[in-house]
Amino acid sequence: MTEALLQLENLHKHFGGLAVTDGVTLSVSPGEVHAIIGPNGAGKTTLLNEITGLLSVDAGKILFEGREITQMPAHERTRAGIARTFQITSIIPSFTVHENAMLAVQANVRSTFDVWRSAAFDADIAATAHDVLEQVGLSARAHLPARELSHGEKRALELAVAIALQPKLVLLDEPAAGTGRGETERLVDTLTALKKRFTIVLVEHDMRAVFALADRISVLVYGRVIASGTPNEIRNNEAVRNAYLGEEAA
Repeated sequence: MTEALLQLENLHKHFGGLAVTDGVTLSVSPGEVHAIIGPNGAGKTTLLNEITGLLSVDAGKILFEGREITQMPAHERTRAGIARTFQITSIIPSFTVHENAMLAVQANVRSTFDVWRSAAFDADIAATAHDVLEQVGLSARAHLPARELSHGEKRALELAVAIALQPKLVLLDEPAAGTGRGETERLVDTLTALKKRFTIVLVEHDMRAVFALADRISVLVYGRVIASGTPNEIRNNEAVRNAYLGEEAA
């Protein structure tokens, strides 16, 4: 059996008397898209914050490539190969689309901002950034300031910044949030192509996107995983339908 790339073992996190992560155990295999779904307030973003080290856990273990990283600082987890996008885009609006991608490529080769002037003229970095933008459908928009992109294009740019780091694991926090039907369909097409190259954990409310992309799905309700399985297993799980999916799974 292939060893899990990411393994969460009995994670607990409390804010005061509220259990936001309540004994979460799940695994993510190399090369899969593992979706985490659930109602608002279920603890999905908190769980991503624990995986990336932005939040400490109260109890339990996080293993990445078989190595425990529970106490590892967030920046070291990034270096280990974990990249993350957020519910709110975190790009630099005044920089061009290409410059945003170049900064990510530059960070991946561990350059510093002090060498930005030389990096801007570095053909390899520029070419790699252009290639990343092409992968997410933004190469034609490379010259524009990032603030001029549509909301969906900004989400695509944030995805480009994440994959420019050449991660082993990409965590996507509601990438389709706020996008229209057409932009969501383009995002699904982009992620379908990228899933051949990256292991992805996807937090998403758009069930069309989830069922189109996911190899496995875990359902989080009140901080607990109530079910994990293939899309068909989750779609037909009565407890999941009652707790969350309802008519969306029809």
